[in-house]
Amino acid sequence: RSEERSSETLRFSMARLSGGEASWVRPQPVSGAQLYQQRLAALKAGRIYTTLPPDSFSDAWVEAKQQPSYQDWESLLAWEARAIAHGQGKNRLGILLGDSISMWFPQAALPQGQFWLNQGISGDTTAGILSRLWTLAETQPDMIYLLAGINDLRHGETDNAVLDNMRSILRRLRQEHPQAQVVVQSILPTRLPEISNSRIRNINLQLQDIAREEGAQFFDLHYWFTNSQGDLRPELTTDGLH
Repeated sequence: RSEERSSETLRFSMARLSGGEASWVRPQPVSGAQLYQQRLAALKAGRIYTTLPPDSFSDAWVEAKQQPSYQDWESLLAWEARAIAHGQGKNRLGILLGDSISMWFPQAALPQGQFWLNQGISGDTTAGILSRLWTLAETQPDMIYLLAGINDLRHGETDNAVLDNMRSILRRLRQEHPQAQVVVQSILPTRLPEISNSRIRNINLQLQDIAREEGAQFFDLHYWFTNSQGDLRPELTTDGLH
């Protein structure tokens, strides 16, 4: 799913005609600028966007075009984390930690009956995630789902750099959130010629070992996204990566 789909698709659009009446699709953010403004509007209203319908606060974001910086996102996520920490009470909390794949996980698909905190930033790397774990300091999560590494490879980082950072992230999480179950998700395959899927598979095998050594679970998503050639299935992507 491309983050930068035309904002025209955000408008109320006709989904089908039945009985002479139009059925309309509810709008939801389709760019980083729109998602950022939606989440900011929710916070200003004392809400967290993961608890709201996808079209919430549309007046605040429907025309948004200015892309927020990495620092903007980091500050927003810290604000959301503080809000969750202060309002969690006895509710269970799950955290999604990662890059754009985590950031764009649809809130409607999150399991009900608990709070969810999305700490994904589009384009983030393992080094970036390691540097912003401070945003979670006040939270009391039961589960933390970590998915990262593909952007490191896109930027030319070595396998060892990815693995070392992931180990450091896991150690920090285990130290600062000993009550939480941490789940490391495998790096997904791509259809990008510059990134070998055999390389990704090799990194995932090592990630599985690191997860076990650091007291985390490993969830192999990679298998479910591959075709018979070991590449990302074409029907599951719009750009070879998402």
